[in-house]
Formats: sequence, C-alpha cells, structure tokens
Amino acid sequence: MKKFIKLSGTLLIAFILLSGLSSCVRSEHEYPVSIKKNFMKGCLSSPATNEKICDCMFDKIQKKYTYKEFLKIDKQITKGHTPKDYMDFIEKAAMECVKNKKKNGNSNK
Repeated sequence: MKKFIKLSGTLLIAFILLSGLSSCVRSEHEYPVSIKKNFMKGCLSSPATNEKICDCMFDKIQKKYTYKEFLKIDKQITKGHTPKDYMDFIEKAAMECVKNKKKNGNSNK
C-alpha cells in the first residue's frame, strides 16, 4: 500500500510539472512581442488609424494566421508581392475595426 501511495504521489507531481511545462509552449497563433511592436509602429504611422484600431487589426491577423503563415506573408510583402487574399483580409479587418471604434465611441486612445 505504501508503494502505491508513493507511486501515486510521484505520478501526481510529474503530472503537475508536465502540465506546467505545456503552458510554456507557444500557441501557433501567438506572435513574439517584437512582431506586434513593429506592426503597431507601421499601423500608427497612418493618420487614419489610432491605437485601438491597430490593436484590433493585429488581433484579427493573429487569429486568422499562424505565426508561421504570417512570416511567409511578411516575406512575400518584403519581396514586393502582397498576396491578394491578405490584402482583402486586411481591408475587411480595417473596416470592421473602424466600425467597432465608432460603435464604442470616438476616443483616440
């Protein structure tokens, strides 16, 4: 019986440690902070946007594209070719974010 209790305790500790480690693993849709900072910097350079709109757009991008997909799109954009489906998505996301801003008030920050 003592062996069973000891084994159960060991398994419980192992389970707790493993479940803690799994929370350290990034989601496929989680981007590094530097990516968001760069996006926000570029987005905020447009006079038609503000922090809420840019944040909303980034959230939509992050939900739709995995980090790996986003990097692939970014590479294409850097080479001078923006995929049409990405542009269509960005335009739609921007319109939705502007609409949400108007619905929730016109504050800039």
